[in-house]
Amino acid sequence: MKKYIIFILISATFGSFAIYPSLKFNVGASSYYIWRGFDLNPENELMINPFASLSIGDTGLSLTAWGSYAYEEQEMRELDLTLTFAFNPTRHLLVKLGYTEYRFFNIPDPLYLRSDSREAFISLGLPWTLFQPELTAYFDFGAGDGMYFKFRAQHAVPLLDFLALEFYSSLGYNAGQWLPEGAKTGFSDFNFTTMLPIKLGRVYIIPFASYTAILLDSIGNARYFWYGITFGY
Repeated sequence: MKKYIIFILISATFGSFAIYPSLKFNVGASSYYIWRGFDLNPENELMINPFASLSIGDTGLSLTAWGSYAYEEQEMRELDLTLTFAFNPTRHLLVKLGYTEYRFFNIPDPLYLRSDSREAFISLGLPWTLFQPELTAYFDFGAGDGMYFKFRAQHAVPLLDFLALEFYSSLGYNAGQWLPEGAKTGFSDFNFTTMLPIKLGRVYIIPFASYTAILLDSIGNARYFWYGITFGY
């Protein structure tokens, strides 16, 4: 009898969740690699970015892997593993808690990326409202030793059943992450991206164009226009 009671309690607790895993893959190519205002591809060579995601049904748990590969040099530059838990404490609010392990290989500029690192983050978003605003705080407690904040908004304009025009904009604030000791902190980078996702069944193609403006003298005073394409399933 006790076994049946335990089974009923477990079913009542987790029965509303679908725990079947879901896998997603894509691979992208881009002309630059700008990350939080830092130019991690100063040679301006073609970068290949493979991505894989494993989601555990409706539990909110997901594990992703993202890589950066220099095509001309034929070498892996970076591999990131991220564990994320997403949940809705209220009807409209989406909260994400996560942890990322960074692994850097053959980074051309070791000033900022000195070694491997690790990072925790929390994100608060309103994905069901206009422009889907989202605020994320990142805390690097490894070699990057510092915090970075990002505010992001996005909007999509449907064109056809399989085609939409999407806009992403973000503003970053660097509170010492990957900056030299004693460097000035502040608003660090503004980004604007236009995407044209084309969905054909489960296959999708996403060409994009991005503009990045560096706002912090501690990083530089550059402007970047870069572009690329992503193929996914």
